[in-house]
Amino acid sequence: MSTIIAIDTGYGNTKYCRRVGGNLQCDLFPSFAPLAQSGSLEAIDRDGGRAMVVVEVGGSKYEVGPEVYDHLPGQFTRILDPDYAKSDQYLALVRGALAMCRRTDPLLQNVDVLVVGLPLDTYVDRQAELAKRLVGAHPLPRIDPRAKAEIRVGTVFVLPQPVGALLGDLTQDSSPRALNRTTLVVDVGFGTLDWYLGVGLRPSSRQCGSARFGVARVLEEVARAISPRAATDDRVHRRIDEAMRQRQPSVTVAGKDHHLNDYEGVVRSVARLGLAAMLRSVERLDSIDRVLLTGGGAAFYAEGLRDMFGDRVVIDPDPVFGNVKGFAAYGQSRLMRSAVAA
Repeated sequence: MSTIIAIDTGYGNTKYCRRVGGNLQCDLFPSFAPLAQSGSLEAIDRDGGRAMVVVEVGGSKYEVGPEVYDHLPGQFTRILDPDYAKSDQYLALVRGALAMCRRTDPLLQNVDVLVVGLPLDTYVDRQAELAKRLVGAHPLPRIDPRAKAEIRVGTVFVLPQPVGALLGDLTQDSSPRALNRTTLVVDVGFGTLDWYLGVGLRPSSRQCGSARFGVARVLEEVARAISPRAATDDRVHRRIDEAMRQRQPSVTVAGKDHHLNDYEGVVRSVARLGLAAMLRSVERLDSIDRVLLTGGGAAFYAEGLRDMFGDRVVIDPDPVFGNVKGFAAYGQSRLMRSAVAA
């Protein structure tokens, strides 16, 4: 049976998805890859639970996985650079996701199709280079002694990230009406706000774009409003992010509780700036039949989008994994198409 793996290596979290039987198994871990302090290419598994792994890129070893915050040095910060996909840390995150897939299948050695995504602001310039970089053998921890200490990737497809959510949406409704509907996908990722306008899957390329108004900008501005020194502190950002997601009334910074209601205006201000950037690109709104809101930061933009589009706004039922599930669907369709052609 052919193996398809989809990986969405975002600035905030790395999501991965693999079809097992008739089901998709999806999970994520934070997109941090600090240099490993010690140890070899072996899986670290605490109490039989969620694992950390050590992967190698270019002769250096990196720690990757769900518990990575416990492994970060004091001055470690996220990479939010447009060249992110060219970094060793990015490749370490991809290999970490492959290693996590191997945990559920210790003898996994070959991936027939790997589908990944890029933000729209880097897609055109970097997609061919990224595909080339990911094809071939990736050294990985060996969980089962019968397996090789690597996974080999055959074919790689690189998609614009918002297309994943649209593909997933169209798998639920592939009627002629849906395939001829004009949809605006608004993808609120960690580093970027991406928007994709198209009829069915056919893009209106001049009306697609990206801007740096994702979750990271929201967290940075809220942290700055709490304390200027906290604006660049990723650990404070994490606290704010978790508090917002869990609908907690306050967040503790420097030993003091701060009521999140006091910073709703800051969140709305960032969303307004992001939507203004999108509108300069999209311009004409009446021709849009449907707005699909996705991404881990979807909640930050829901109110502003509803003010613009009313009941045309549909929130992805699984916004965090919307793109990576669509990537998996694309990989499946390409594999089936190849089988029919053969």
